[in-house]
Amino acid sequence: MAAPEPVSLRIGPGDLVGFGRGSASVPVDLRPVNPAVSRLAGEVRVAEDHWQLSNLSASRTYLGENPEGACEPQLRDESVVAVATTSQIVERLRNQPGCERRTGVAGG
Repeated sequence: MAAPEPVSLRIGPGDLVGFGRGSASVPVDLRPVNPAVSRLAGEVRVAEDHWQLSNLSASRTYLGENPEGACEPQLRDESVVAVATTSQIVERLRNQPGCERRTGVAGG
């Protein structure tokens, strides 16, 4: 069986896109071809300068890939089990252009 063709949606600020396997009673905009995906797995909400991915599944974890954000600073460790702490994220952002005011020490 041939792999399904990729789907692209043009979405903009204020748009909300639901994703999952869907059904007649659970409409979704994007349908991943994977039986492990929940019927209503999550939503993507678009803001002016970012998007927000919400996981609506109680039993699954999903990974959102952002190829356009490839130049963003890395905020998470490479390990699949390690999640950076707030202080580690602040330290990683400290020398990034435009982040100086967000990572400065109070009174400094």
